[in-house]
Amino acid sequence: MLQAFLSSSAELGALYGLVALSVAISFRFLKFPDLTPDGSFVLGAALSAKATLAGFSPLSALIVGSLGGVTAGIATGCIHRLFGVNKFFAGILTTMFLYTVNLRLLERANISTFGRDSFFSIQSFPDTVLAIGVTIFAAVVAVGLFCTSPGLFLRGLGVNPQALKVSKFTHLVALSCGLGIANGFAGLAGALVGQYQSFADLNMGFGVTINGFAALFLGEAMLVAGMQVVGVEWSKVVVSRIGGSLVVVGQVIAAFVGCYLLHLVVVGALYAGLAPSDLRAVTATLFLIAISFRGRRESLLLAPASRFEK
Repeated sequence: MLQAFLSSSAELGALYGLVALSVAISFRFLKFPDLTPDGSFVLGAALSAKATLAGFSPLSALIVGSLGGVTAGIATGCIHRLFGVNKFFAGILTTMFLYTVNLRLLERANISTFGRDSFFSIQSFPDTVLAIGVTIFAAVVAVGLFCTSPGLFLRGLGVNPQALKVSKFTHLVALSCGLGIANGFAGLAGALVGQYQSFADLNMGFGVTINGFAALFLGEAMLVAGMQVVGVEWSKVVVSRIGGSLVVVGQVIAAFVGCYLLHLVVVGALYAGLAPSDLRAVTATLFLIAISFRGRRESLLLAPASRFEK
């Protein structure tokens, strides 16, 4: 029983950790409180399912789902920059559009891919190992992207676009690319979850963005608390030379660690006998504790708190 509990928590934490990574990229690096993952997650699952039923290989279906998420992120950036829509509303509008798009793709509330090959069935490794492997791969890709010069530019654009003195077109392209990357991870998460459970559902993305925020804040709170317990002190020389890279690594670690912990508690609550309807309250409680703790403390491993949190 304990083994099943730990493996379930690890698998779900790894797969949904990609959504937390998406939130970390958009909210922490781009300073964009994006709600698009609710739609791009389902879009990734729907495209992956349709591609699987059309005879695509599991890996090709995952790529198709990821590209769907990228397209959704670009759409949000365009809505915000071209039409001057508020960042919150831009994500909400894209998600509303995607509801119709996803319903058109699925043609009904859900479709099954049971009996078809999936990423988890074609490999000889256990599902837990595969899920954690995907987590490591995504973390390496994210760190690699945002520690390079283009990634540094995107992070600078999020912190202070006026200081970079970029044109409106450059801002549009850069922001759309950043949101495309973020939602590409959310689309990949939806595609993986769809293949993991052998079906795609129109409502499977409901609340995943909020859960992503909860996981991110929980991971950040744990990271800050851990640094305080250890009592590590960073010299100014180290911070000045690799501080930017530390922030990227710290945020990626916080996203995945937080998601693992969140699902450990949620799955534990189910094993303890709580009804599935109670899980929202459990997540909200963790979110409240984490955001209160994170809001009062800073860390060299994390991006500064956004003005949206105040």
